[in-house]
Amino acid sequence: MSAVRLLAATGGLGFTPPDPSRSYLRALERRPDAIVADAGSADIGPFFLGADAVYNEPEWERLDLERLLDGAARLDVPLIVGSCAGTGTDRGVEAYAQMVDELARARGRSFRTALIFAQQESSWLEQIVADGRPARALTPLLGELSPGAVAASDTVVAVMGAQPIRAALGEGAQVVLAGRACDDGLFAAAAQLHGADRAAGYLAGKLLENASLVAEPFVLRESVIGELTGGSVIVEPMLPEQRCTRASVAAQLMYERATPFKQAGPGGELDLSQIQIEELDDRRVALRGARYRDLPPALKVEGAGCVGQRSLCIVGCRDPRMIAALDPILDEVRTAVSSEGAKVSLKVYGRDAVMGDLEQAPGGVHEVGIVAETVAPTQTEANRACVLAKRLLFSAKYPLQKQTGGSVLSTIDEVVECGPAYRWTVNHVVSVRDVVEPFRTEMRTLGAGA
Repeated sequence: MSAVRLLAATGGLGFTPPDPSRSYLRALERRPDAIVADAGSADIGPFFLGADAVYNEPEWERLDLERLLDGAARLDVPLIVGSCAGTGTDRGVEAYAQMVDELARARGRSFRTALIFAQQESSWLEQIVADGRPARALTPLLGELSPGAVAASDTVVAVMGAQPIRAALGEGAQVVLAGRACDDGLFAAAAQLHGADRAAGYLAGKLLENASLVAEPFVLRESVIGELTGGSVIVEPMLPEQRCTRASVAAQLMYERATPFKQAGPGGELDLSQIQIEELDDRRVALRGARYRDLPPALKVEGAGCVGQRSLCIVGCRDPRMIAALDPILDEVRTAVSSEGAKVSLKVYGRDAVMGDLEQAPGGVHEVGIVAETVAPTQTEANRACVLAKRLLFSAKYPLQKQTGGSVLSTIDEVVECGPAYRWTVNHVVSVRDVVEPFRTEMRTLGAGA
């Protein structure tokens, strides 16, 4: 077969304002067979999913979509966008469809567009639980998938693989706007459309999902080309000052993986245990030896639900005596706030805020920042709990104290009202009968003449 070239246009559609002159226009000169862009992630946390809220600046998304549409039209190749608007909800897909329609009309063009919806009704997940189908939690913070977890979910999305996207391309879609989707599946679908080896397609997707992060030095959002021939994938950054190396591509293969050797997806698994990585020159790397095997049909499902209203305050401390006695002080704050009916999270920056109990380098700090977050049924209650936490920190007592109070300093006097607080309610891999059936595809003509 002839080579298939896939363009990873950006590591995150709409993440920052684009500058197409740096690498994207150079990539178009290579005449890729498809332009692919991921637009979302679960990394952004449960709030945006649960509230179905806007994540990126819409104008940045519009600018990205504009350059991608223009490139796809110029080359007459499909454009595939996954996890629209950050979380891949139905609202996000419709928002992108509206932007595509407006951009196409302004150019006098039209695009046959597939909208693939991933948002699910609670009843769909309730039936999976009722049927007793296997559901494995992807985090120890969540237990068994239960009716209670489903009921606590305000928004639920299933995460599609390549299958529904490939089907839409087969129906002649020039643009695919997919709801929540596996990053690698976006590229694998485009590769399969051109008859590429399945393993090579998923390997290309894993390498290209973050675009220029597969290369060095570290640069965000720049374009990368993946060229597939038989079972091999060659990756090349389009930004002149970047290069791919064995180390940089190996690092990408280990990205967000407990093991770099296996990557499961809807209905299959990419096996990289026999992967070979070769530096072809000072900028390109070739990878061979990937294998793909079918697995029983299963999908990742994400859900988030509101747990109350949230407030926040930040104080700083550089009193070594208070820092030395901080843990019992924080325990007292937790007890007092909890007695008021609110939940409180206390993070100590400069000590263990990032790693918490897993911190490997304790002690040795001379100043800390303490972030107190409170959650309660109403904003008034959350505010009151946050004020209490802040004042208890201000008036804390500890051994060898030299003053009556004031060992901490507030960055601002008032507490910050953060609005609704959300938590992950569902983050499970669930057994399904078919990996395509939960997703709804609607073909539309967007733009002039629609």
